Amino acid sequence: MKKLRKPYVSIFLILLMISSCTKDTVVNDFSNRKFDYTIYETYKANPINFKDTYSSKDSNSEISINILNYVNEQYDSNLTIPGEFHEFLNSSNENFQEFLVESNYIDSEKFLRLTKLKDEIYLLGFDQALENYELVINELSLSQIDFQTENLFLNTMKQLNDTGVFEISQAKSGSCASAIIVFAAATASLALCATGFLCGLAAIGYISAAQNWMEACTEPV
Repeated sequence: MKKLRKPYVSIFLILLMISSCTKDTVVNDFSNRKFDYTIYETYKANPINFKDTYSSKDSNSEISINILNYVNEQYDSNLTIPGEFHEFLNSSNENFQEFLVESNYIDSEKFLRLTKLKDEIYLLGFDQALENYELVINELSLSQIDFQTENLFLNTMKQLNDTGVFEISQAKSGSCASAIIVFAAATASLALCATGFLCGLAAIGYISAAQNWMEACTEPV
């Protein structure tokens, strides 16, 4: 005689399956994660004056090191930038971007996303381009750490936009704006250090103050 399974066992199994599916849905649903711009707002309210931190005779790498030391001192943070990163700031925009990708500071897929972001800034305006980028990131189901990196990157983008650098570099071939955006994204990826929020402030200050490196973009055509 065939043994029948007790009804409550079947009900329990069905409920377990539903619970598991629901749990997976919650864990994997990243579409509603919110971007937080507190770091940008904090820096905007109290920006750093970098006027006396470097000389016009300094190389880009020297300026980069001086600025990094200064922001870490101001925020009591421990943002660290590799030496090779500083050195490649002396190279052309195109070579610097190649270095960041080849050295895995930026992977090839992210580089394509950043290129699209740059294009949309000029086609759709900064605010719409940023909103579109947020939607793209939320569709990627990133880890919390990777999401925090993207969140910091967009905080730095808001600060860069306040400087007017994208309006100025629009007259260029496009490599300039691409270099600035990739530079900001790579720096953000290095900024998840022990001092947390302060490290994020240091990153925004460091990126915003890299005006000497950006002069290749801001000089008249």
